[in-house]
Amino acid sequence: MAYIGDNACHVWINYNGTNNSIRDSHNVSSITDHGTGDQTVHFSVTFSNDDICVVTNQRLDTSGGAPNIVHTGNEHDDNGTTTCRMKCGTGNQNAAGGSGSYGDVESVHVAVFGAN
Repeated sequence: MAYIGDNACHVWINYNGTNNSIRDSHNVSSITDHGTGDQTVHFSVTFSNDDICVVTNQRLDTSGGAPNIVHTGNEHDDNGTTTCRMKCGTGNQNAAGGSGSYGDVESVHVAVFGAN
């Protein structure tokens, strides 16, 4: 079954967040590095609004002994019709409980769904 229109994944990317190299992608034009664990993915397509669904995943870092759980996040306010901003790191990074820290992640995966 082929999916078309709003049911399709219009943008996806697999990239290295330590050097921002794109391993493979679809409808991605570039990545902007804003600092440690903070990148913007630029689309080569334009969505009709910024109410896009951004699905993320990343590699589990097991270097140095015990696993270091990393996470990748995206907030609605960080989305545009041609971009989404990714934040990566460990622990709790919000202002209420700053027990975590931002970090570059070796393997970041992003899929974007929405109307275009």
